[in-house]
Amino acid sequence: IKDTDTSAGNASANKIVCDIISFADMSDPISVDIVSQKGFTIKNNANDVDAKAMLYRNGEELDAAGTTYTYTWKLWNSAGTSVVKTYTGKTITVSKVDVTGKGVLMCEVSK
Repeated sequence: IKDTDTSAGNASANKIVCDIISFADMSDPISVDIVSQKGFTIKNNANDVDAKAMLYRNGEELDAAGTTYTYTWKLWNSAGTSVVKTYTGKTITVSKVDVTGKGVLMCEVSK
C-alpha cells in the first residue's frame, strides 16, 4: 500500500507499507462446548471420563448425530508438551489408565 496523502505533517507520505490482513466469517460462528455426564475428574483412579463435543450456531445444535463434522481429540500431558492419546468421534471415553496426575483434553472439529 502506498500512502499518497502529501498533506503537511504526514510522516508516511509517499511511503510503501506492507501488512497481513486476515478475514474471518463471524456472521455465523460455530461454538463448541465439551460436556460430560460423569464430570471431568478422575478420582482415586476409580472412573473413566466421558466427553462429548456439542456444536452450536445461533443457539441451534449442529451435527447431533456426529456425522457431518470430523472430531479429533487429543489428550495432552499436564505440562501440555506432548500428546498422550488421540481419539476420534463426537463422543469419546478417556480411560483412567491414560491419565497420570492431570491431563488436558482438546477437541478439534473440521469439515
